[in-house]
Amino acid sequence: MLVFVLVFSLLLGSSAFLLRPLPSSLQSRSFRPTTQRPSSFYVVRLGSTATETETEVEGEEGEAAYDDDVDVYDLTDLDVTIPEDLIGSLNPKNTWEIDLNLKGQKATAIIPEGMSVLEAAEQIFEDAPFDCRNGVCTTCSAKVTGGKEGEDYLLNRDSLEGKQKEAGYQMTCQTYVKNKGCSFDLGKHDEVYQLQYGWAELIESGKKQDLMD
Repeated sequence: MLVFVLVFSLLLGSSAFLLRPLPSSLQSRSFRPTTQRPSSFYVVRLGSTATETETEVEGEEGEAAYDDDVDVYDLTDLDVTIPEDLIGSLNPKNTWEIDLNLKGQKATAIIPEGMSVLEAAEQIFEDAPFDCRNGVCTTCSAKVTGGKEGEDYLLNRDSLEGKQKEAGYQMTCQTYVKNKGCSFDLGKHDEVYQLQYGWAELIESGKKQDLMD
């Protein structure tokens, strides 16, 4: 009987301890698990360092106006690495405005001399086309709609054929602006490919047609 009383007393004391309220220092804490990642894990989209501003244009009476249709991105705070073959020909202290158009999405970038057109495009567009970055694959090809080679922009590696360049195409990964007035229509790989290999495909398709006949 005595043992039963002792066991009952111990159980009663333990229950009282478990049922006591938490100290006030613990009542305000939340013990619910969270799946939220710390900010250091967040992925920052390429181009977030660019400063976006409005486009300033000339008004009818000479006053400053703003074009809401085109965004301007100031990339002059970004570091540049000048290609070895262009050292001495480009000065990063100079800055230029270039106009870019990717599938109808237009933007103006203010870039330091020594930043390639592709590097500028990557800061602005999420899907700026490129692949090798070495001036070989032609994936980054653009149509030059403003500017002249040698005067307004320089090429690090001149890999396109004469007929492609004569049609106004350049590879943006190898193009470095050094004067005002340059503009580029991006995403022209298919057109460059057609100029380079289209004739061969036509000949091949003609041969296949002859075999079918």
